[in-house]
Amino acid sequence: MENKGVSFRKYALAAALAPMLALAVPAVASAADSSVDGQSPYANNCASGATTIADKSSDDGSVKIEVRYSGTCGTAWARVQLKNESDVANTTNVDIHRTQGEPTTPQSCSVTDDKSDSLDAYTCYTGIIGTDNAQFVATATVNGTTLTTDPVSAPAQ
Repeated sequence: MENKGVSFRKYALAAALAPMLALAVPAVASAADSSVDGQSPYANNCASGATTIADKSSDDGSVKIEVRYSGTCGTAWARVQLKNESDVANTTNVDIHRTQGEPTTPQSCSVTDDKSDSLDAYTCYTGIIGTDNAQFVATATVNGTTLTTDPVSAPAQ
């Protein structure tokens, strides 16, 4: 009889702890919807293994805007790269937003004068947007010229 009571207490404890353990898992680990919007792709480890699914460059190659995608996290974000330090102060807009799917607030970023050695460019990245049934467009306005990627959907998993 004693063993049955011990087993019951173990199962009861496991059942009581399950909801609390579920709260400890970050939303980005499984959510591809708007619940992850605005989070950092780097803080959530979504940037690791990410790919560029759309991009647009200026005619002279000094500015590039990209839509980056993480299949692991089911998220997308924009990244801009500026080759010239003088463009940093003249960048007025970098954002990504949904053009299809659940509405969202555009995620934006501001370029700083900290140069990325790995990209050999001045960069910034926006917060992430969940990709569930969505289509995205990224834009960057530099020196009064706006670059816009073609609308893109997340790759099929």
